[in-house]
Amino acid sequence: QKKCLGKMSDVAQEGRTVLFVSHNMGLMQALCQRGIFLQEGAVAADGPISQAVEAYLQTMEQLESQDLSLRTDRKGSGRVRLTAVEILNGSAESPTTLRTGSPTRFIFHLNGAVPGMSCVFTIFNQLGQRIANFKSDTPGLQDIYDPYLQTEFVCELDELLLVAGRYRLGVLIRGAGEWQDYLEAAATFDVQEGQLDGRAITPFRDISVCMPHRWRLPAVKG
Repeated sequence: QKKCLGKMSDVAQEGRTVLFVSHNMGLMQALCQRGIFLQEGAVAADGPISQAVEAYLQTMEQLESQDLSLRTDRKGSGRVRLTAVEILNGSAESPTTLRTGSPTRFIFHLNGAVPGMSCVFTIFNQLGQRIANFKSDTPGLQDIYDPYLQTEFVCELDELLLVAGRYRLGVLIRGAGEWQDYLEAAATFDVQEGQLDGRAITPFRDISVCMPHRWRLPAVKG
């Protein structure tokens, strides 16, 4: 990918036209001057890259406000569909208030079940860059098979390692050997400033992720 992007930049600097197709708005703004936003096969925006990116991001916001069960911009066989997404902060506060370093729970509601079902979701930042990916069919030592869950997947995080900002989810439901349902911008959520291991975490430029860490500092004698 690095070689490909470098070659594209070189060719563009020679004065030739390069067509770059992507959902990564950060790369689009870094590489392109003009943007064309296609929606359902038609041109929805055509102009400076900043205008095309803004039109795309507004569309993502509009999608999130729609009832998931009514959306038609989905892929998959449709035997099982995603009907709702809940994002909770894991405390007694408002469920919509997420903070850096706080517990977080993602709940995915389905309208049915098929054999071998799994859930995959990806967190994107405001510019459409992938931040993290979670797969229920990649087992972990702390995973639990809950007999009371029939048409729900629940993913729990002890600490949310995202800095303050707006994020969205892309969700894929797989089962019976095929894609059942995929929805882009299935949900959006905001993260407010918080603490991680007692350290205040504040936004910095385009950084989206923070990590637990500690310093070994020089002892300065006064």
